[in-house]
Amino acid sequence: MYRFLMGTVTAADTLQGGVSGPPVLLTPAVGDANVQEKWFRLLGYAAPFYTEEDPQLAGEMIWTWKRGGAPVEDNGAYPLPLVALLYPQPNLPEQQPALGSVHYPDIGYVIFRSGEQNLQHYAIYEASPLTYHAHHDEGHFSIWANGVSVTLDSGTGGYYNGDRHWYVSGAAHNVVQFDDKSGRFANGPLRSNCKEVRFSEELDYVRSRIPDANAREYERNFVFIKAGFDVYLVWDRIEGAADSVWNLHTLSTRAEITEQCIDAACLSSMRMSAHIAEPVRPVITMREGALGGNYPLAAQQHFRVYGGNSDYVILLHPRIEDSPSLQLEHLDYGEAAEGVRLYKITRSDGAWFIAAINGTGQSRHITVPDLGPLRLLGEPETAEPGQPEPMGLRLEAGRIHIAMPR
Repeated sequence: MYRFLMGTVTAADTLQGGVSGPPVLLTPAVGDANVQEKWFRLLGYAAPFYTEEDPQLAGEMIWTWKRGGAPVEDNGAYPLPLVALLYPQPNLPEQQPALGSVHYPDIGYVIFRSGEQNLQHYAIYEASPLTYHAHHDEGHFSIWANGVSVTLDSGTGGYYNGDRHWYVSGAAHNVVQFDDKSGRFANGPLRSNCKEVRFSEELDYVRSRIPDANAREYERNFVFIKAGFDVYLVWDRIEGAADSVWNLHTLSTRAEITEQCIDAACLSSMRMSAHIAEPVRPVITMREGALGGNYPLAAQQHFRVYGGNSDYVILLHPRIEDSPSLQLEHLDYGEAAEGVRLYKITRSDGAWFIAAINGTGQSRHITVPDLGPLRLLGEPETAEPGQPEPMGLRLEAGRIHIAMPR
């Protein structure tokens, strides 16, 4: 339990730290959890009991507890005031835990980090075999960038004040909803199946099957592209005739919407851009959605991208305000096969990568001569020493591949 609390810590959140205090680690607000519940108090209470049995664990608990604000107060549900007075020992030795990307398959969370020395970029993704408290949030993600939360799980509101129907709904989360043929976008399933997780220094990847009753087949691919970019690519592979809508919430105060992009002005001088590669010319609406937790905004901006029965391919780019946005373009190539498409994402300094999406049920081998030799991020090299560098890419069925110049 204590390893889980430490392993799921967010980036050091500047919003929760406040103007006068340092940034603090949080346990992420997911489902019925909210950031003000201060779960790190458990680490402060328990660490003294492990100083002899497992001093490393005790040191890591103290390090995490302190960077979580060293809370001792209870949440009020089970008040134990003597625990807060008797057990915490702030002077115990502390040790920073190894915090990297991690998957908790039995619980259903995938955590994405950009490396132990750079914990300011963080995302949590849900692909859970459990129902929890019946939130329709399978495939949901929350993202921190530069210590600022830019898109969050809605958490929960009061249990008995009538607002809980919003917090458990699919619309309150960053998920796809499908038309149930009654003219209403329905809530999705309460469980999903994580089919694949890959972690590497340059790329993290999760693919999950979400068994929505209104889609013949639906898989969400969520990719964290590091390698100097720190951006996220989401591909929702959808089969079936039902119309759908793609939900995105941003902790922002205003936004500009163009034909293929949402650019939200987030807090602490951050921006969050959503570049929509698919569908082409979607209808995009903007509302607000309530947010649980002690954040400066009580509601996030809520965007809905209406895609008909199309797949969704959307690049999420959190960045500091006034820094250049990325450019996304569709590439045509001579050996195009149905279901295979390429997108080129370029940074202002000219650096670029290719997102190659194989939407078919078979592996494909493609060659794009104009781009020169490419290498796939997060996958082993196949060239033999002394042999020419391969010009083509082998694309596995039903996956995104990220390629960069050699």
